[in-house]
Amino acid sequence: LPDGAALTVLALRVGRNAARATTPPTALSRVPAADPAQAINAARPKVFRLTMGMMRWGINGQSFDMLAASDLETVKLGTQEIWEFRNDGGDSAVYAQKQAWAHFSIVVVHVSVVLIIVGGVLSSLFGFDGVMEIEDGAEQNIVFRKNGAQYQPASIGFGLRCDRFELQRFKNGMPKDYVSTLTVVDDGRDILTKRIEVNDPLFFGGYNFYQSSYNELAPLRLSDVASGRSVDIRLQKFESRIVPEFNLRVRLESFTVLPDRMTARLTIAGAGAMPYRVSLSTVSSDAERKPGEPFNAVFYQNKPAYLTGLQVVSDPGVTLVWTGSAFIMIGLYLTFYFSHRRLLAVFRNGSISITAAAQRNAAAYHKELNKIIAEAGLSVASGKQG
Repeated sequence: LPDGAALTVLALRVGRNAARATTPPTALSRVPAADPAQAINAARPKVFRLTMGMMRWGINGQSFDMLAASDLETVKLGTQEIWEFRNDGGDSAVYAQKQAWAHFSIVVVHVSVVLIIVGGVLSSLFGFDGVMEIEDGAEQNIVFRKNGAQYQPASIGFGLRCDRFELQRFKNGMPKDYVSTLTVVDDGRDILTKRIEVNDPLFFGGYNFYQSSYNELAPLRLSDVASGRSVDIRLQKFESRIVPEFNLRVRLESFTVLPDRMTARLTIAGAGAMPYRVSLSTVSSDAERKPGEPFNAVFYQNKPAYLTGLQVVSDPGVTLVWTGSAFIMIGLYLTFYFSHRRLLAVFRNGSISITAAAQRNAAAYHKELNKIIAEAGLSVASGKQG
């Protein structure tokens, strides 16, 4: 105890009420003074040396235990012993540390590298990159997966419908922006609708659908001159298609969209007949038709139809890669800006010996310690940086 501190010798607690009124005595019975000559160790008193180290009390070099007694601290019943307590002013020490967790920053860096590698392996083994084309108003569930220099068709397990395709142009007619409104269809039910554009994809079922391209389709109406029947089809430039209703093949040789008109040139080949070409235009004077041809072709609307091109990406490891990237930034920040610092101060004969160590940047730690010593008004006899 510090000098002058109070020491509790006896505490009284009332356990129950007595049947008759009682009062505590005004004075306690006198304890007879101990006679050192009666002690069984009068010739060799027990010596207890008190020490303080690492912020803990010690007795004879051992940590003091409040709940247990050693053989040295035990007295045989019915006997007396002489105990001698000494505080010889021996060495005492204080140990402190700061940012001990900084050692784990390098672990964070290593874990982040492992996450990035695992994510890359997952993406390499189970991810793919492909394309999907959907006509405006149509539904598709087939993606063409890239396999080397070829593309192989594969089902994505659900349908994707293009509800609307929008093309914005500059005043000179050049494309400015293009967006698609897509709806996910599963078991005949509309699940999700999203308007996508470049760098703003739709994510569903482990797939990212990016707006990557578009194509203009010629809206054609083929008519059988003899029967008067007609069929509407949409063709891309250079696309060739069989029309089973008329048993003929149609190829779109050219298709041009201008601000004020559309023009196209077709090749029509019927069964057992010589193929012939038909020129179309939304401005009738530009069209070329020959009498006697069995089939006629016209535009059924004055604007092109569209086919939206989507890039389909499945990347199961991307979450791990981004998580690892975030961890590596955190780990590097902790590694470079935080350091485990330790200090041991030993008090001996009125002097203080300080031993300090830093995980990194020892020069800055040494400078900080010198500042603390100066503010405390202490003088430095000698010092060594390490």
